[in-house]
Amino acid sequence: MWKPTNKNNKQIASKLSEISDALYNYQFDSKNIGLMGGKTGVALFFYYYYKYTNNTKFLDKANELIHADFDSINSGFAYGTHAGGISGILFTLSLLKEQEFIDFEEEDILTPFDPFLIKNTQNDFAANNYDYLHGGLGYGINFLRGVNHTETLNYIFEELNKSAKDFNERGYAWISSNSFTKQTGYNLSLSHGISSIIYFLSNLYLKSDNKEKTYNLLSKAITYLESNIQPYDKIGSYFSSWAMDNYETEKSRLAWCYGDMGIAISLWQAGNNTNTQKWKDLAEEIMLHSATRRDIINEHVNDSGICHGSAGLGLIFARMYNYTDRLEFKDAANYWLNVTLEFANNEDGIAGYKTYRTKDYGGYIKDTSFLEGVSGVGLFLISTISEIEPVWDTTILLS
Repeated sequence: MWKPTNKNNKQIASKLSEISDALYNYQFDSKNIGLMGGKTGVALFFYYYYKYTNNTKFLDKANELIHADFDSINSGFAYGTHAGGISGILFTLSLLKEQEFIDFEEEDILTPFDPFLIKNTQNDFAANNYDYLHGGLGYGINFLRGVNHTETLNYIFEELNKSAKDFNERGYAWISSNSFTKQTGYNLSLSHGISSIIYFLSNLYLKSDNKEKTYNLLSKAITYLESNIQPYDKIGSYFSSWAMDNYETEKSRLAWCYGDMGIAISLWQAGNNTNTQKWKDLAEEIMLHSATRRDIINEHVNDSGICHGSAGLGLIFARMYNYTDRLEFKDAANYWLNVTLEFANNEDGIAGYKTYRTKDYGGYIKDTSFLEGVSGVGLFLISTISEIEPVWDTTILLS
């Protein structure tokens, strides 16, 4: 059973009511499609809010939003990725079926898309685009949920094995391009980098017919991560966001997307899935240090969202509390919960919330989305006051 960190808190329940009212009456653009930024992510909130309130109007709203995204697909929408495309929508449907929110025959709804998803997988890996949100691994995460995808999963494994850079005793890594500096290097993050490969491999291990081979590649990926641990007591974090030529070690932000916490949660799951205690121990060590990092300015926590805001931090700490029963993680989860509630201070926001953008990208904006906006905040808040396990966080590799 899920252990909430603030069960039956009336302030949280009131804020959730505000969020649900705002989203229920929001007029969504027909082009606002997908899991991370579109209607599918908002539907996730309503499914879980329905489960929390037992009010069927929220179930009806959730179904309406899912149907709207499928109407777009039937009208020719053909973008594939996990973050903003068909793969993420199908992943969500599979999750909703598993959690008994909806029911359908997989061969009628999911299976017909297999050729499309496989083609996209092959195209992305041919282009060395393994990015989980926007590339090949996102399809891989989807195929892990199915029962007849052994051939495709083996293909992804072999592509990862073939494309890895061998650093000998330092392990294996996969090259990426830094969109800001335009340099190539090794992205360590959960959102776009090696930590997402670790998540994929540790979950593939559970299904693999060749566990030794899978474990070997997973171990080499983790060895590379470990080789990049820096003097955290001096720098402030265990890891930089990147490892690349001419890139000095630096303190990474505190967030789901980049930095220590996303890396640590991938290490924990790798240790748990493979029964490797040393990886779990390292994950706890990193997370305990992260629990002491509470200056929102120094840690670049500028809003409440899941991706790089306070709700994402609270959720990861709550996950670690549920995994370990350590009260340090419960305390940290509640700290970031309170920060999340305090962020609802914008008179022109959605239930008081706005999402941070730099001035070049419009400053603070209204955002209904799951990954960066108020739907994700609402899902996090439900997890803090109820015993409903936030299995939806499988979509962001936390479970």
